[in-house]
Amino acid sequence: MEAASKRILKQLKKFSSKHTRDKTGLFIAEGERLVKSVPEDIVEYYVFSEEKAEYFAGRIDTKGFPVYTVGEDIFKEICDTVAPQGAACVCRRQRCSFEGLFLNKPEFIVVGEEIQDPGNLGTIIRTADAGGAGGLILTKGSADIYSPKVLRSAMGSVFNLPVFTGADISDVIKELKERDVFILAAHLKGRVTPYKADLKRPSAVLIGNEARGLSEEAAKGADLLVKLPIIGGAESLNASVACGILIYEAVRQRYGDDFFEDKGLLQEN
Repeated sequence: MEAASKRILKQLKKFSSKHTRDKTGLFIAEGERLVKSVPEDIVEYYVFSEEKAEYFAGRIDTKGFPVYTVGEDIFKEICDTVAPQGAACVCRRQRCSFEGLFLNKPEFIVVGEEIQDPGNLGTIIRTADAGGAGGLILTKGSADIYSPKVLRSAMGSVFNLPVFTGADISDVIKELKERDVFILAAHLKGRVTPYKADLKRPSAVLIGNEARGLSEEAAKGADLLVKLPIIGGAESLNASVACGILIYEAVRQRYGDDFFEDKGLLQEN
């Protein structure tokens, strides 16, 4: 463990910028829980605040990677949270191609079209991971999955799920159809609920932009448009909530309660 050099400090202060993350291929994960979830093969180095360095040295296995310390004021400057915990990790971005995402022939994936709110995107990633999705495709215009807010919201799930970013929606639709993947899309023009859809076959759930919904091209490319009924006075559902409902409808159809009971997943801890 050593004090961070001027070069390291200069680098750390720039990771809040997407331009820097894109240019360097690096990003910073902060907070004890998130740092512990980082896969060893993408770690560059760890950073602890001077005040918490001894505490985290006994709680986080740094696996022989370089560990740097910085003053409290500097740590607050490099982290996005108001009250940072004092632990961070600089990591390499995980790259995933469209072909790579389908390498293991996933039976169920999620597609997000211009999901721009970091909180929504992080929640979608976390829910897709929890629901056993085989991957996530994000089109151009979506938030950066390695931004601090997305990472915090996803709570480590970004490391568990193959994510292909920067896609063109027309290419996505074309590729999914060529692979005989059933495309289910949430849309205001839907005339059936998702509970009528058959999601036991290879499927993709398509969710649109928070403000505009799906583009016309995406909606036309879907095999089925579904609508979640609004019983109360709300105008619409949050994109990540709608996505979560569709994901867990796929879970319900694919597994059912008996599967979870047999595995003990419904029992109290």
